[in-house]
Amino acid sequence: MKNNPSGTFLWKSSEWWDSFGQFMMAIGALIASIGVLIGVIQYTQQVEAARAKETLALIEKWESGGYRDSFAVLRDATDRFQETVPRNELKLVRSSTTARENFQRKLYDSVFADGDHFEDFDHIVSFFDRLGLCIQAKLCSEKTAEVYFRTTLGAFLFYYDGLVLERGLQYAGYVEGLQFLKNEFSINAN
Repeated sequence: MKNNPSGTFLWKSSEWWDSFGQFMMAIGALIASIGVLIGVIQYTQQVEAARAKETLALIEKWESGGYRDSFAVLRDATDRFQETVPRNELKLVRSSTTARENFQRKLYDSVFADGDHFEDFDHIVSFFDRLGLCIQAKLCSEKTAEVYFRTTLGAFLFYYDGLVLERGLQYAGYVEGLQFLKNEFSINAN
């Protein structure tokens, strides 16, 4: 057996061992960083999964809680009214703010004349308000909600945005969540 020169261990110099130690510390830091990154990714996925689950629960409420039925009733009443409006007036509604406001006023007078459809209207508004507040509080998934509800909300607001705004002015906080949804989904009801 050979004698080790002083300052060496296993025939390696102390400088080599210092470099090796620093290299191992760097590897350890890299592994720890990767572990933290994986933890953050898993946490983010769990949070988004919880949001999607909450959103799916609201979709189920839309389907089975009478909200979709209220929307169908209001849509049918809107369709019946539209059948009475001359085609040239319907074309103007999309291009003229005045024509649109006149159309909406006549629509509201027709649809809500018997008072029956206010409950359906409020039912729809309360659902979208709840959905908007859920998204705003980051408890629901905006992506999932937008995929499922954007078209429905856009159609509802095209006809009833004026009434939503009017009712929102009457009752503080009445449509805060719904307005949030409208903005987040970039819905232009005009």
